[in-house]
Amino acid sequence: MATACSFSSGRLRFAAARFAAVAAFLVAGSAAAAVSLRAWLEPSRATLWVGERAALVVEAELDGDEIYEPRGFFDDPAPVPFRLEGFPSGDAEVRLLRAGPTEPSAPGRLAWRGEIELVAPAEKTLSFRIAGTLRHATGRRGFFYSYVLQPFEAEAPDLVFSIRPLSEDAIPANALRGAVGADLSVSAKMSPLSCSPGDLVTLEWELRGATAGNAEPVAWAPGPGFKTYPPDIAVREEGLLRVTQVVIPLDASATNMAAFSVSTFDASAGAWRETSAGPWTLALHERAAPEAVELPLLPERSGTAAARPAAGEGGEPAPPPSPGGFATARLRIPARFAPSARALVLFDIPAASRIELREIHGDWVRAMMPATGATGWVRRADLVDAAPSETATP
Repeated sequence: MATACSFSSGRLRFAAARFAAVAAFLVAGSAAAAVSLRAWLEPSRATLWVGERAALVVEAELDGDEIYEPRGFFDDPAPVPFRLEGFPSGDAEVRLLRAGPTEPSAPGRLAWRGEIELVAPAEKTLSFRIAGTLRHATGRRGFFYSYVLQPFEAEAPDLVFSIRPLSEDAIPANALRGAVGADLSVSAKMSPLSCSPGDLVTLEWELRGATAGNAEPVAWAPGPGFKTYPPDIAVREEGLLRVTQVVIPLDASATNMAAFSVSTFDASAGAWRETSAGPWTLALHERAAPEAVELPLLPERSGTAAARPAAGEGGEPAPPPSPGGFATARLRIPARFAPSARALVLFDIPAASRIELREIHGDWVRAMMPATGATGWVRRADLVDAAPSETATP
């Protein structure tokens, strides 16, 4: 389906002050006015890609005449109203994002521009047509001007192009799906590069370009020795996608971070293009150890979890159950942000508290307080098995 655009331009209208000083005569003309029309794509390619955006430009050359618009005493009784047809609307393969008048390439011309997005494969033909009434000056006698009003219509040569799909077989694993175009750029930065084990390190990257707001982020893997969190979209708007991703070095050996790389589809080349940043090296330093505080055990009570002896050999506590089970804190213990003795303490777990085990990482367990839902990392050695009646049922 094609849409028709109305036209209004102060540059082409009659000025009322002009008629106050100069008389003019308008007469109907019988000859067809000479108007030429052409349309083209920007970028000017015969092949476009699904997901790409392009501009539709339409330009009319009036051969020195002006568009006539009815205005007061000197109006022709029934001028042909101006209309432009051809911009796609309700189209299954081409989505019209916006359209309107724009600056022409030269005097004596009119121009319109529409922004389109290609949404489905097709062999596409767009046809543009313009119609209306021109005001053509025929002469001047002293202070008097005479004009002829001439109806006109013109058609542009058909605009023919192909819309091709992106092959699923050729899409790389780090592809930013939806990022299709020739103007896309990616930048990334890492901070801080000097920290302690257990601190938060943030990768921030952004994609700019016409289709940036359509892209879906991909996760980055820094390598072994890091706790990695999913990417988070900080900004998604027209022409911009900004993403942050947090990782945590777990110990002093986690100094080398892998490069970050993503791929966007370069529509002008018809191929995927990879952009990389990094790799990075962290300068890790030890944080001053917190002062140790010994807390006494609660008085032993028969039948409680705190009163049961440790199950391991040599008095060592038995390993806690697998994730999804329950355990009991032997002493009052700190729950930390990350599985590291240097990580930030989020809250304290009282002695003999029953906790749910959510994740195990080496000598550390991510524990949840059932009453509040708060979670934090604690040492496995600070826990004992829950009583059989307290253990979660599989």
